[in-house]
Amino acid sequence: MKRLKKVIVFLLISTAFIFTIAFGTKYYFTQYEKQTDERIEKVIEFQGATRENIEREYVNYNKTSDFLGKTVYFKDDPGIEYQYLVRRGQNRVLVSAKQDGVPLENIKKRAKFPTHTVEFDENNEIVKVTDWRTNKVLYKK
Repeated sequence: MKRLKKVIVFLLISTAFIFTIAFGTKYYFTQYEKQTDERIEKVIEFQGATRENIEREYVNYNKTSDFLGKTVYFKDDPGIEYQYLVRRGQNRVLVSAKQDGVPLENIKKRAKFPTHTVEFDENNEIVKVTDWRTNKVLYKK
């Protein structure tokens, strides 16, 4: 009887531990995803684009490099794929543009919307925008 009680207690504690880990991970990732979405929306607005102008978008998550982001196609910039990437723990959004998988700077083509590195403060406000090719600061709050 004592052995059965020990097994039941062990199973209950193990189950509670597993649920706590699973819920905590899901909660943390949901908060990270929400913050990433807010930042990407601010960057798109900063670029001069609008939500209504988005033709299609995909959410990306790369476990290896810990990047979460979006791939966005705009209606008025056909064939150009914009990638917005955020690495967990960093307060910046990296923006790049490609056509058919090739970076635009390699084919000497310009994107309609600028591609920069955008940095945020802890209040999710844009504080600095840098051209990632030249490292030139374009905006600073």
